[in-house]
Amino acid sequence: MNRSKRSLPLFCALTLLALATPGFSQDHPTLESADWKLSFDGQYKLRGQFDSGKNFVGDDIADREWLSHRARIGMAAAHTSGTKVVVRFQDVRVWGEETHASGQPVLSNGALGMDIHEAYALVPLGVQGLSLQLGKQEIILDQHRIVGNLDWTMRARRFDAARLRYAQDAWDVSGFAALITERDAVDGDGHVPAGGAGDVYFGGVHGKYAVGKIAKVSLMSLARKNDTAVKTANELRLTEGLFAEGKVADVSFMAEFYQQLGHLGDKDISASMLGVRAAYSLPAPGTPTVGLFFEDLSGDGNAPNAFELNYGTNHRWYGEMDYFLAFGKDTLQRGLRDMGVTLSASPAAGLSVGLDVHLFATHALAGDALKAAGDKQPETDLGKEVDVRLLWKFQKGASLHVLYGLFQPGEGMRSVKKIAADATLTTEHLCVVTLDTAF
Repeated sequence: MNRSKRSLPLFCALTLLALATPGFSQDHPTLESADWKLSFDGQYKLRGQFDSGKNFVGDDIADREWLSHRARIGMAAAHTSGTKVVVRFQDVRVWGEETHASGQPVLSNGALGMDIHEAYALVPLGVQGLSLQLGKQEIILDQHRIVGNLDWTMRARRFDAARLRYAQDAWDVSGFAALITERDAVDGDGHVPAGGAGDVYFGGVHGKYAVGKIAKVSLMSLARKNDTAVKTANELRLTEGLFAEGKVADVSFMAEFYQQLGHLGDKDISASMLGVRAAYSLPAPGTPTVGLFFEDLSGDGNAPNAFELNYGTNHRWYGEMDYFLAFGKDTLQRGLRDMGVTLSASPAAGLSVGLDVHLFATHALAGDALKAAGDKQPETDLGKEVDVRLLWKFQKGASLHVLYGLFQPGEGMRSVKKIAADATLTTEHLCVVTLDTAF
């Protein structure tokens, strides 16, 4: 396409310029007084992305292409008492989005891409390792499965939350409460609709214990409450789970299980998720590693039985092409079964390569969902995805990440993506090149 021919050379030129620039990053600059230390950090991330439409129809390898960036600047003021205040601003936008109807660049704009990524205060509470963190903040539990910062996306995720945390020796225990959606506030600048219903709350407790250098074991109990005026969408979802990860000799492992209870409208929630991963690193140059994984998220077409990942970083687990980000919408509440193999190696200093193969499938329909489908079961095979990755850390604080993904759809994608029975399913392609710099 003509747009691809314009943007690809531009991105390549910018990347080559960055690679050739010496002294690309440095340690955090700081200012100090007797009681305070003020430090600064920043990041610029530029990404070129090309895909074939993500719709499984058509034969164009590069149907869409665009450039986007993230620019962040942050400051942290730390007192000798342990009190700390952090503020990070960011600008996230697609290149060329600010264009007047005439086609000319906009000279002034509403800065819709400008935002505060984080703004919080951390206050020590007089006991070693005990603190309270208040404000807009990232929250990551374990390996991002249920709660993560979704840093793959340019805007990333943060929570308006209060978090009480004790981290000392082998223990890391915390409790937090976050307001996800506010609909009732009296808001002078008009950002919050007055008198609306639909507040969403999220929080819970999480505890992790390190078993020497062998393993880490976690327990969590979380709750999400959606107070909406639509009775069928009124929700209280409780997530209880166990997570373990570790390494013995050259074998690393991860296992987790979660159960969800509560209610969705007048129906009881009953859903679960199981995940198991293991990898073996060969004692050879470049540390070649081979791994296997299996994950199963419940679902039968009925929303109360579909496992929801709350606010996890799903990109981390279910394929680089991001076909399964919104559970259970992306599989129509039919759950997901994902199994496959991973290969990785580090052939040179600062350079790592990897390959992942996913086999995706849904579960069969049951109950009301099966009746609504006329007692006819749809195909469950969603298809296969192959992802190839390269990460080159070419300077301190600077890296180049190249990704290519290929998705061959199965017949199950017809019902999930509403593709006509007489349409030919086509393979989807994705290429992403990201230049990431930080100080």
